[in-house]
Amino acid sequence: MKIQGGRKSKKGFTLVEIIVVLVIIAVLAAIAIPAMTGWIDRANERSSLTEARVVILAAESLLVTLYGEAPEVIVMLDGQTQWPDYVGNLDPNDFNPTNIAADMADVQGENIKKIVSNGTKVVELVYEKGNYRTTYIKGDGFSFEKL
Repeated sequence: MKIQGGRKSKKGFTLVEIIVVLVIIAVLAAIAIPAMTGWIDRANERSSLTEARVVILAAESLLVTLYGEAPEVIVMLDGQTQWPDYVGNLDPNDFNPTNIAADMADVQGENIKKIVSNGTKVVELVYEKGNYRTTYIKGDGFSFEKL
């Protein structure tokens, strides 16, 4: 070992320096992780809201189309708490309004839990995506619930 000017050659970091750096990283992570979780929750809520709005638009578009082609179908769908698998004499495999609205909105049909219509307007919708339930009631607007 060479001695220069009465001192040893110093290379590398001391244990104390490494521990200080690790503590600083841990403190920064403790601050950042909860903030990131909040962002993720808000993003999931917004995603659920956006998809629920698209489902409402798709369902209303379907209702307007049905009104033009078969007004009696609209009467049958009005006020029901769950749209039936089929309406009138139509084959249930050919006509499921909830699945048609889901296809039009490009969402999964099982996410749509409830659609209630009045004429060509959707008055109530319950949409679940992941751990979030978005409920729309005409006049009250949208509400969120974490499942």
